[in-house]
Amino acid sequence: NNLISMPLNCGVAGAVANPGKPQIVNDINESDAFNPFYDGITGFKTLKILCTPILSDTSEIIGVIQALNKIDAELLLLY
Repeated sequence: NNLISMPLNCGVAGAVANPGKPQIVNDINESDAFNPFYDGITGFKTLKILCTPILSDTSEIIGVIQALNKIDAELLLLY
């Protein structure tokens, strides 16, 4: 099972889910909300986070979605 769940008040996702406001974290070392626990169990190294709430058609928060470790545009040109 690859499912990883967390409490609603945990990490950047929890900080976004509770007030329902998106967050951009350009350096996780400067984020009070970042929780390194999940990097430890997955082996992933989070550097940057873009996180936004997912809303139902009635504007109820039903989840959050995260994009991790944006690649700089200059690096994309190398591919």
